[in-house]
Amino acid sequence: MPQKNYYEAALAIAAIEMQQITPALQLEETASREPKREQETSVEACTTRRFVDEQIARKGSYHGRHPDDIYITAPALAEILDVSDETARRRLKYFEDQGVLRVAADAGEKRLYYEMVDDITGVTEENVRSESTIVDTAKRLLAAAEER
Repeated sequence: MPQKNYYEAALAIAAIEMQQITPALQLEETASREPKREQETSVEACTTRRFVDEQIARKGSYHGRHPDDIYITAPALAEILDVSDETARRRLKYFEDQGVLRVAADAGEKRLYYEMVDDITGVTEENVRSESTIVDTAKRLLAAAEER
């Protein structure tokens, strides 16, 4: 029988990820002095993670946000699951080995930033995912939690 803690970890990981890949508007910055209502603005959709990440890269910070706030980390998972950072790291490594997560960035000294792989999140898909694709993806995530 699968361990409850792997289901809880899968749910927590999915919840963190889904909040960071919700759609956001990415406005093109202009240096024009024209009133904003008279300027032509190019708008593109992106994820909230990409938007905040680009703002951090451009400005050094974004309203006090840093990469810990926009990726899945062991301390965040540990807090949600009420486990040690080391236990959270093991859960993250397990889901990485299962092909659910990938390392997005390495800040050194055991600090890794994770994100779910694209075929789980569907972020790179241009069309709305079909019901069967959503169901199959959910089954895959649950199967990964059961393999323990």
